[in-house]
Amino acid sequence: LHMIAGSNHDHYDKDSGSVTLWGKGRIVADDFGYYGYVPGEDHSMLLSPAAPDIERMKVTEFSTTPRLDYVRGQKLAWTRQIAFAKDPDPLGPNYFVFCDSLDQPADATWRMWLTCETIAMDGRAAHVTGKEDVDTDVVFALPAAAELTTETISRTSASGISATGQQGPTTTTQSGIIATIRNGDRFLVVVYPRLNQQRQVVVTSIADGKGVKIETEVGIDYVFLS
Repeated sequence: LHMIAGSNHDHYDKDSGSVTLWGKGRIVADDFGYYGYVPGEDHSMLLSPAAPDIERMKVTEFSTTPRLDYVRGQKLAWTRQIAFAKDPDPLGPNYFVFCDSLDQPADATWRMWLTCETIAMDGRAAHVTGKEDVDTDVVFALPAAAELTTETISRTSASGISATGQQGPTTTTQSGIIATIRNGDRFLVVVYPRLNQQRQVVVTSIADGKGVKIETEVGIDYVFLS
């Protein structure tokens, strides 16, 4: 996982706090590339009138252990917390838990743009078929009242490198999972990349929304993030 934060990209997009994701050696959620002063809607991040893009995301905490990494960042009223659960096996349960919260209830939209073939919605879960041998489950533990939609867009950057190594204008197409809340204060989301022959993850909200129970082929994890 790569999260954009700090003051080292002031002249780029409105993307401070956004992430790109890889899983099992495959791209899961990418940046579209630069084609101008790109708005936050084109990035995997939270947008809200309570947290306008006039400030940068500042990392306030980072820790790493053999089984769990954690980062916390602050951008005005928006706090982004991400836990990376790590298995000793690189092809085992290695996944992310996002807690995106606002200081006070407000309207907000959470987006993740995925490099994929299709997205199948199943209640609070989205099952993403990747372009290679890795699929991804995106499961919303909170909020129950979020409106979930999907959208596919293409963007062409002025310069890039194609899969065949050619340089020049590059078009990227991705599908977004978009969750919108009215007067809410928190998203708790599990992003679980898995090999496409592995079964889908089962996620249950626990402890009044302060944690998740995650059931995989290997066993059960409990992750608390609030």
